Amino acid sequence: MKHSFAILVSLVVFFNIAGKNGRAVAQTVPTPVTVNTLLNSTHPLPILAWSGLPPSLSTVERFKEVREAGFTHHLQVYGTMEVLQKVLDAAGQADVKIFTNAIGPLAEFVPRVKNHPAFAGYLVGVFDEPGVGSFDDLAKEVKAVQALDTEHWCYINLLPTYGFKSIEIYRDYVTSFLAKVPVKVLSFDHYPIFQDYAVTRIRPDFYENLETIRQSAQKAKLPFWAFALSTGHWGYPIATLPHLRFQVYSNLAYGAQGIQYFTYWTLTSPGVDFNNGPLDQNAKRTVVYDRVKLVNQEIQALAGVFLGSKVVSVSHTGETIPAGTTRYQLKPPFRNLTTTGPGAVVAELEKGQHRFLVVVNRDIEKPMTLTLAQRSGTKLVEIQKNGTLSPIAADPARYEIEPGDVKIVMWSAPYSN
Repeated sequence: MKHSFAILVSLVVFFNIAGKNGRAVAQTVPTPVTVNTLLNSTHPLPILAWSGLPPSLSTVERFKEVREAGFTHHLQVYGTMEVLQKVLDAAGQADVKIFTNAIGPLAEFVPRVKNHPAFAGYLVGVFDEPGVGSFDDLAKEVKAVQALDTEHWCYINLLPTYGFKSIEIYRDYVTSFLAKVPVKVLSFDHYPIFQDYAVTRIRPDFYENLETIRQSAQKAKLPFWAFALSTGHWGYPIATLPHLRFQVYSNLAYGAQGIQYFTYWTLTSPGVDFNNGPLDQNAKRTVVYDRVKLVNQEIQALAGVFLGSKVVSVSHTGETIPAGTTRYQLKPPFRNLTTTGPGAVVAELEKGQHRFLVVVNRDIEKPMTLTLAQRSGTKLVEIQKNGTLSPIAADPARYEIEPGDVKIVMWSAPYSN
């Protein structure tokens, strides 16, 4: 398909206007081009509701509410095939896909679910945050599933860096997992925002964790999925809009191909004060539901930027940069790039002939100013949060990026000036 950076296309809209002959009059109305249209991106970016609806509330109406919040996938454990069949049927009517546990022998379970259009994949063994001692058993279970179903994948989610004494031990953990367990997607969790004596902080190892997962996934030639924390508990605060954006856009800048939220339903668990998830324990929407919905709308409007793109580079600005990361080095098509405040994630992504500069404000409390100056002959295009495109005429161009938020700029490659 021939691509263009034209910002407006003509859409012919017919409507009745009173005239001498009483006939409809055709008028040309400008319609903004979006990045998804430009890139012919029609597939949604996967967004998973972790610990979703309890079985008793898994109705068509409730799954439509899940989909309204922007979730494409849903993860939950079920006890009987009768319940699971009802869940799959209900989810299918809402265009939501289900990850679930195997019920009974695999030889009987797999044929019963693998052809259902709402089935996404299998939860096997210790599927959440397994230790090294579980890897051999997980490998056997994954291979057993793959012998019966080569299309759907087995979901296993790894621990974060802060579960280990050193980054070296963590790297060995991830390397060992990928060497033993033949997964199709690498998933991990890391909840970087916490409260320390009522002061909200960001874990210093968050980006080092992302660096490790990105490099490991790249070496294994696998996509990776990452998390945003949407439910308060222990020292984790109620998720604000900046908190959610910071996590989601940092993950996407590093190349994540799927976003997961822990959790959708506010769990009840002894010793854990789960609170203020998107749906509370009385099945009512909280303010976090609306925040998650907004962020998910933004993600899908920008899906063409992230889904299937290659991360050319990812680095950081700021007086100090996070542990394990690389300082940003200026390169074409820019002759200047500066940020205020603590700094930013600066990633370059590529998809075909298109290049994207993705800048994420690392400050979750204050806006950041991004200043961009382009080299002569460059045609930069700003991608708005709703996916629409705007040519950048100012040089230098200055943008105020809200806390945790993102600014995306696009240009065509190769750049030869």
